[in-house]
Amino acid sequence: MATNMNSLSPAQQAMVDKIIASGQQVGAPNVVIQAAVIIANAESDFDSNQPGKTSHAYGLFQYMDTVKTPTWTNSWRSFVRKNPSNPLSKMTVSAAKKDVDAQIQVMYADLNRMYAGYDQGKIAHNYLPGGNLYSVTQKLQANGIDIKHNFLNYAYLRHNTDPNQITAIVNTVFTSGNLAATQNFVGTIGLNPVSGTSLAIPNQPADAGLHYVEINGPTQVGRLYDNGVFYTKDTPTGIENWSVPTANGGKIDTTQYPNGQVAAVQYNFDAHSGAYQLDTSAANIQEYLQQQIQEIGTAATQPSDLQTWQGGLQELNTVLANDPAAVITDNAGNLSITAGNSQYELTNNQLTQTIQSGSITTQYNYNTATLNGQPPLNQASADAGLNGIAPGQLASGAIAANDDMFMKRRVA
Repeated sequence: MATNMNSLSPAQQAMVDKIIASGQQVGAPNVVIQAAVIIANAESDFDSNQPGKTSHAYGLFQYMDTVKTPTWTNSWRSFVRKNPSNPLSKMTVSAAKKDVDAQIQVMYADLNRMYAGYDQGKIAHNYLPGGNLYSVTQKLQANGIDIKHNFLNYAYLRHNTDPNQITAIVNTVFTSGNLAATQNFVGTIGLNPVSGTSLAIPNQPADAGLHYVEINGPTQVGRLYDNGVFYTKDTPTGIENWSVPTANGGKIDTTQYPNGQVAAVQYNFDAHSGAYQLDTSAANIQEYLQQQIQEIGTAATQPSDLQTWQGGLQELNTVLANDPAAVITDNAGNLSITAGNSQYELTNNQLTQTIQSGSITTQYNYNTATLNGQPPLNQASADAGLNGIAPGQLASGAIAANDDMFMKRRVA
């Protein structure tokens, strides 16, 4: 696991930009920021949701969290004690472990603590002669890995004490090419303080006279305002986003697309889980659906798939607009909507509609992942699914015309 820093995917580059910008916001030295980036590469390929393949580690930096090795729990509790006013500190241990901002902030807290002593010529006494981990130091020295004069090596040693794994990572990830690219990324993203400016969010009154910190990266630019608003613009697509904190600890994400469309989606802070949850009011879900329709329009999607998926979301949007009695629930980001005799389930890139009419159940799928421009299921292939309700694959605008193409299974 690890990626060539000169061949990052757009998602990986965005995560690198985020790690660097976060480090600069907390005032971390460049070498500490470089350590955070290179460790994230070594541990997870910049995937904040990466589970450990052979352990209970998780996230960007693969913190362990077991009864025997509660590294994440201890680091998070230390962060909360030292940063009680930080909004992230409201999160539970388990919620923070899965939150990318919390992962990054904890790593910087740990790295800055390590660097504070290292910058004074000190390393942890455990790794010095007489320390219980001095044998690790000796093994690394025998393998040509210097921890006394190379902070990147030392930081990774403090994160992973297995000398064999450290040697393998240093030789394959901490290469001159990767380190040069990382150093270049750190140098090209700058935070510049700007004062006396105006903040203009689409469809909102202007807020004048603010200060902000400017973020300039290879694929993203942004501004962090002193009223808590975080503005970003994805330079390849031109999509702009304003994340606005609310009085109850939640946020409103306003997104403006190159075609001029604007969607403002509200998220509430859930004290139980310590995470943001989508507000399930009908009006907000309509905004969310409009956002999804626009997001899909910017993705690399087959034209027929795009039309089908957007058509399904637009139909659901219309249903919500016309049915004030619709019931909406959010289960970890998966929406369930009951309107009339229809049940809608909206998950990642899939919308399923189940219609109950007496003893007849009919199901339609609007699924960009499986359509790939194929025609609707014919009756023969649908009949093969008699042990359950076979999903229909629907061409856009063909609901009525192809109703008989979908299996309708009688429920006893």
